[in-house]
Amino acid sequence: MQILIIGGGIFVGRALIEAALAQGHQVTAFSRGNSPLPRADEIQSILGDRHQDLSALTGQHWDAVIDTCAYRPEDVTALHAAIGSQTGHYTLISSISAYADKRSAGLTESSPLAAALANPGPGVTPENYGPLKAEAERAAAVFAQTLIIRPGIIAGPYDPTDRFTYWVDLI
Repeated sequence: MQILIIGGGIFVGRALIEAALAQGHQVTAFSRGNSPLPRADEIQSILGDRHQDLSALTGQHWDAVIDTCAYRPEDVTALHAAIGSQTGHYTLISSISAYADKRSAGLTESSPLAAALANPGPGVTPENYGPLKAEAERAAAVFAQTLIIRPGIIAGPYDPTDRFTYWVDLI
C-alpha cells in the first residue's frame, strides 16, 4: 500500500512512518523539513508547508493518507483540493477535545461535537483547539472514505512535550 503521511518528523508522524514501513508499505512523508525523518533512505520525502503550498502533492496517487497535523478546517479542505481524487482513504488524527462535553462518561463516535466558533482567531489556543478540531472533522466529509481518530493524551517515544514523564516524575 502507498501511504502519504502529512507531518512526519516529530512524534506521531514518526511512529506512523516506522509502523507503516514495518508492515511493508511504501511511505511518502509531506513535511516542512524542520525535523529529520526516520529511515529517510526508505521513504519518499516531499518538502512543503501545508499552510502555503500543497502543489507538490498534486498529480500523485496514494492508497491512504494519514493527516497528523490538521488543526483547522481549512487545513483539511486545502488538502482535499490538492489530493482529494488521488487518494483512496483519508485518516484524520483529531482529538477527544473535539467533543462538546469531554467530561461525560460513555462518549461514542456519535456524541455531539463542539460547536463552531464565530471568530476562532488566527492561532490555535487552548480555548479554540477543540472547536477547531471539530470543524476539521466536519470538513473531512469531503473525502470519499474517512476515518477520524479522537485520542486523548498520546504518549510515547519521540514526544517533544514531555507530557507523560511530567506526571510520572511528580510521584
